Amino acid sequence: MTISYSSPEVGYLDQTVFKKLGFTQNVWAHDTLYMSGIAPFTGGDPEFVVVGIGSMREQTIFILDILKRLLEAEGLTYGNLVAITIYATSSTEFFEVAPVIAEAFGDEAPTQTLVGVTELAHPEQRIEITATAVRS
Repeated sequence: MTISYSSPEVGYLDQTVFKKLGFTQNVWAHDTLYMSGIAPFTGGDPEFVVVGIGSMREQTIFILDILKRLLEAEGLTYGNLVAITIYATSSTEFFEVAPVIAEAFGDEAPTQTLVGVTELAHPEQRIEITATAVRS
């Protein structure tokens, strides 16, 4: 089985972040793409910028845009997604923004798991999404 690693530059985190924190954004294992959690951040260490402070909706829109760009950098689209896991600090707030996700994915949406958490990597972060896609 072939395994490859990439952290495409798509207006998200600087390469320094991946090196310092010891992870890769995307890992291919054969025809399956595993994506690290996408958070509402830009920039690098120590200059993180949190996008959409105070708004899970704005953070979700940003994350979906980055997800789309990361998929495109790998030659994929939303249609290649098979599963996403959403980590949210408020299920009530999440259900208010769920239509944004539904609209983005359309009729062929991936499986989805929602995990409620008390906090994420930054105190102003409200949501994070991991994804798995397959090459078809």
